[in-house]
Formats: sequence, C-alpha cells, structure tokens
Amino acid sequence: MLSGKTHSVRMPCGSLKVTVNRIDGEVVEVRARMGKNGSCARCFVESIQELVNLCVGYGASVEEIKKVLCGMRCGSPAWHDGVQVLSCPDAIGGLL
Repeated sequence: MLSGKTHSVRMPCGSLKVTVNRIDGEVVEVRARMGKNGSCARCFVESIQELVNLCVGYGASVEEIKKVLCGMRCGSPAWHDGVQVLSCPDAIGGLL
C-alpha cells in the first residue's frame, strides 16, 4: 500500500513542497515543487526530484542519496521546525 506525506518548507526563494511516497516503509518516489512553471527554482527542484527517483529506481539506498544531498549549501539558508536548512537539496535530503 502506497502512503505519502507532504512537507512544506519555507525557503527564501519560495515555498518548497516535498512529498515522500513509501511502500512498506521504503521510499519509492519523491515529488518536489517550488515556484511557478518555467521558473529557474521550479526547474532546479524538479531536476533534483527526477534524479532522486532515478537513483531509487536503480536501487540506491536512501542513506546514499541523503549523503549526497544533505549539507549542500546555498547563499540563503532557512529554518524549518527548529533545524537550519542549508538549501533546497539539503531540505529534500533531510525529509527523506
């Protein structure tokens, strides 16, 4: 049975919405959205989404994916639930 949870993280460049879908507790898909269609932020976040899904599809572990994404820093960090979020990739990795 597929179950998912959507998180909203307020970043300086917009609201990042990340849905992590799981089957039997295992991540099977990530959906991520930010900004308007055609915007640079939307394109950037969707490209991360597609690469994460490709990695999951090829059997990469969530821990491997998190290791790559977590800690990436942009010039505008934010705070979410008392935790500093360094960038959109960092937020997606942290929500996995």
